[in-house]
Amino acid sequence: MMKKSICLVIALLFLFGSIGIVSAESQLKQSADGKLKVAYLVEGLFNDSSQRHWQQVQNECEMRGWELIADTNVSGNYEAEPTRNAFLNMMTQEPDCIVISYLDIPPIADLIVQAEQQGIGVYCLGTDLAPGIQSNVTSDNAILAAQVMSYVMNRLNGTAKVMGFQNLWMTRGIRRDEVAFAIANSVTYDVGELVSHNVTAEGFTDEMYSVATNWLTKYGNDIDFIWACWDGGAITIAQAMAAAGYTRDDMFTVGTDGGSQAWAYIRSGELPFVASLAEAFEMQVHMAFEGINDLQVKGMKPGDSGCTIPATRIIPAEKYTMLIDETNVPAVGSNVHALYDFYGANPDDPDVWFNQGKVYTVNDYVE
Repeated sequence: MMKKSICLVIALLFLFGSIGIVSAESQLKQSADGKLKVAYLVEGLFNDSSQRHWQQVQNECEMRGWELIADTNVSGNYEAEPTRNAFLNMMTQEPDCIVISYLDIPPIADLIVQAEQQGIGVYCLGTDLAPGIQSNVTSDNAILAAQVMSYVMNRLNGTAKVMGFQNLWMTRGIRRDEVAFAIANSVTYDVGELVSHNVTAEGFTDEMYSVATNWLTKYGNDIDFIWACWDGGAITIAQAMAAAGYTRDDMFTVGTDGGSQAWAYIRSGELPFVASLAEAFEMQVHMAFEGINDLQVKGMKPGDSGCTIPATRIIPAEKYTMLIDETNVPAVGSNVHALYDFYGANPDDPDVWFNQGKVYTVNDYVE
């Protein structure tokens, strides 16, 4: 009986190890002099969040004296082949680590495991956790959706005739979409009709605009709110509302991300885009780089006492969020870090990490 139990345990360990649940500790490249070569990948720089990630990545490497190589135009529509090619290209340049913003993980899941086997640490911002990823700094998407929908339903006094939901295909979008829809559909609120559309990856901006226009033709002013899980989608829908002659007094959208584009529309009132849940993208990058330093300079392991990266390898960032609407939208020219007073430091202190290098300043966004 004892022999059979031992065999069963060995078999289970082999099975779980083969699918990445149980694995030996990888030996990541270590830096004796504290200097690292960092590769950075992002799908593109067409939104504020990606631009802010990229700017802070440059700041972090500059203040730490780390070498930086980057591809900031991997794939605008998250296609698998360009994503794989970009990751492979970075691996051939023998970096110590690879930092990823937003890329779709499944197409490169096997390459991430290969990178770890070569001692290259892979660290992510706002993606899914997978075998070989040392850390993922991300906000809990369910919590983000709940925060936004709480604001939406309070603004509507808990009642709506028609609400629309345009659902993203990516995992983080699906999680937000499901929670948002469930809240609107709960017995807590009085919503007459819910309509939804699953957005496809190719040409999604035009698609979202077209779907919103069709809903407006069908329901007119009965629509009170249309959901999209990020600022870009919500702004696109708000543009369709404005083109149809509606204002924020008739209906509205709310986004998630925050940045100059979103805040400019909230400030101007020209679109029925009324609010955005702002994330602290600079802090996300900083936490990722602190984790890199802990693992590949200090030689720590995830979960060690004092290590930035917990044993789960997920570094939560949802506490660094703030709902921005017309009542607290930041002024043009202000330091973005003034929003996040919970950093625990004076936003004007020149010695704190977020004032090293180029500081993101709120601008009056122009399309």
